Amino acid sequence: MKHFRRVSLLIAIIAAFTVAAFAEELPVSTANFSNDSAAADSNRKTYTTANEGNTVNVSNEAGVDAVYVEFDRLPPGKWTVTDVEKGTTVDCGLNGFLHDFADLKELFGYSPKNIDIHFTDGSVIADVHAYSGDIPDSVQRWEPYLDKADLVLLTTHSDDEQLFFAGLLPYYAIERKLDVQVVYFIQHFQIGSKLDHIRPHEQLDGLWTVGIRHYPYISEFPDVYAEDKDRQTALNLMLYRFKGYGYTYDDFLGYTVGIIRRFKPLVLVTHDLNGEYGHGAHVLNADTCVNALGVSGDPSQFTESAERYGVWVPQKMYVHLYDQNQIEMDWDTPYDSMGGYTPFQMTQQGWMHHVSQHYAWFYRWILGTKYSPISAATQIKTYSPCKYGLYHSLVGEDISKNDMFEHIITYAQRSAIMSSTIENIGSTTTQVANQLQDKIVKDAVLKEEPLLENLLAALVQNEEHKANTIRISICAGSAVLLAVIIFVLRRSRKKQ
Repeated sequence: MKHFRRVSLLIAIIAAFTVAAFAEELPVSTANFSNDSAAADSNRKTYTTANEGNTVNVSNEAGVDAVYVEFDRLPPGKWTVTDVEKGTTVDCGLNGFLHDFADLKELFGYSPKNIDIHFTDGSVIADVHAYSGDIPDSVQRWEPYLDKADLVLLTTHSDDEQLFFAGLLPYYAIERKLDVQVVYFIQHFQIGSKLDHIRPHEQLDGLWTVGIRHYPYISEFPDVYAEDKDRQTALNLMLYRFKGYGYTYDDFLGYTVGIIRRFKPLVLVTHDLNGEYGHGAHVLNADTCVNALGVSGDPSQFTESAERYGVWVPQKMYVHLYDQNQIEMDWDTPYDSMGGYTPFQMTQQGWMHHVSQHYAWFYRWILGTKYSPISAATQIKTYSPCKYGLYHSLVGEDISKNDMFEHIITYAQRSAIMSSTIENIGSTTTQVANQLQDKIVKDAVLKEEPLLENLLAALVQNEEHKANTIRISICAGSAVLLAVIIFVLRRSRKKQ
């Protein structure tokens, strides 16, 4: 046993040095910030504002491979990195992410040895990190919002996605590898004049842990509290309190309709109609989802988003705990894609990042206690994260009742079918292919097979049309050529 411990300790020390050799965090120096030390102290609780002429310098003889910035507020503009030796500058932060990553090897084509980072004046920054070598997995490299999402989870607060929807995100994002877009009904940056410097970071950390890679979409609505076990009372209280911020029900409905049109989800998932434990914001969120179904496909309703994104109706919508057409998800099977963890256990790890909320009853709800720990989703009986109801469907009722994508052909599968069909038929124009791809996405039908048959027929017809066009062109060209030959011969005879 003693030797085993010594060997284990030796392995741990070797591993630590190995990690250090391949992933080195570099020291940074700052100038012209409101608090020059805050950007380099690796402490999110301290933050600093970029003044005019601000600079963060990093130098490393082996090169600077990447920069990772954790803003305290959403940045007002881009930030730049300059290779001091060559005078070359690249733009970063064009997506406006709170946690922003720049791969300098990719942007410059090499790793500069001495860089100056400059931020838009007024940017508020928590930390700046620079790396040489392999980048740690904990560094978040967010991708932009999806254009078309297989699944949109319209959750309310930061941490609801890890609680009442526990298991859903890691299962569909990691194991199933679907395109998942998380959307929040509430923002936590500011309530009135009060700023939150912690919860927005927890939000991103938790999502990254459960496999979400596309940056979450977050509303402008503040975190307003109202709670009641009666659904209508909770909804009325919520709307009354939001009225003080200048919002009406149509503002929330328009937001949800815009989300559906923008991300074009095949499957939409939202909260319990009763708000789980009666939270008015959960109730309002679910209520707008229900009412948006009858509006999002109508171009005369909320015309701004209709003109910008087009209209859309999800093929399916699931509501947490809804007791009609109910399905029960298995979040307790371990998967190799999650390192042997279950989707529920992955979510537990994600929720651990929400430290600011660990004081609440949610902690015991998802983790249990020291003497009665929770390790499986099925252990949770109240507000079970496994139970959903199919509230709306354009593809028929569920049969197996254990998969939200039953009867659904995902966007990736549609593209593969499209490519295979085109390849089997022969070459076709990009324009026609794109038109057909839009058609397969936009058409909502009870069965996909007839649609695919129609697409196949359309492609065949297109190829026949192309062939006929070629034949006509050849004939026309031949006729013109023959006419020219006759004309030339007649002129030659006249000259003779």
